[in-house]
This record gives sequence, structure tokens and C-alpha cells, in this order.
Amino acid sequence: MQKLTGDGWHGALQVEQVNEQISALIAEADVEEVHQRLVYGSRRHLSELGVLIRRLQSAGVELPGPK
Repeated sequence: MQKLTGDGWHGALQVEQVNEQISALIAEADVEEVHQRLVYGSRRHLSELGVLIRRLQSAGVELPGPK
């Protein structure tokens, strides 16, 4: 897992790079590879989001939403 940087640009850049890779794969009609990358990317980003949420909560930040 990559280290969280604390700014949104790092994550946005990663998402843009993944989107470009997926677009290239779609152009090649490699549907299975596209599916695998989407699943892996989604799981990795959810994991990073979970780490960020736990860090915020441990720092005493009140987060909106269901508890």
C-alpha cells in the first residue's frame, strides 16, 4: 500500500493514470484485463480510504455519516 500524502492531488493523479491505462486496454478490447484492474484498483483505494478514516478518527476528527 502506498503512503498517504495528505493531499488530494496524489490520489487524483493515480486515478487519472489508472483511467488512461483502462482506456488503452478497452481500445485493445482486453475486457478481462480491464475487469481485473478495476477490481484491484477499487480494493486498493478502499483500503487506503479506510486507513485515512482511521487516522482522522484517532486524531479526534468528527466525521459525518452513519456510525
